[in-house]
Amino acid sequence: MPSRCMSDRRAWLLAVAGLAACGKPPEEVKRYPLRGVVLSLQPADRITVVRHETIPGFMESMAMEFPVKNPEEFARLRVGQQIRATLCQTRSGLEFWLEGIVVEK
Repeated sequence: MPSRCMSDRRAWLLAVAGLAACGKPPEEVKRYPLRGVVLSLQPADRITVVRHETIPGFMESMAMEFPVKNPEEFARLRVGQQIRATLCQTRSGLEFWLEGIVVEK
């Protein structure tokens, strides 16, 4: 007959496994290279408006708002800068942002 300690441990492990199975796996992210010019900044929301070149396989050139999740990357941005970055978009397309921002000029 199993000890109470073994039964409690088994119940705890089953509960943890059940919670992990209920959690949604992280959504896959597609990444695209982006080059453009910073047109404006919205510091309260960490959003930059960038006039970007055509993003191959994704969209034609245009001006668009992009969130920047990383506060340090956003803090380095200035209007008029030419940048390279990675445009990240969740597979569902519901969320997108810029990361890996490099100021070229």
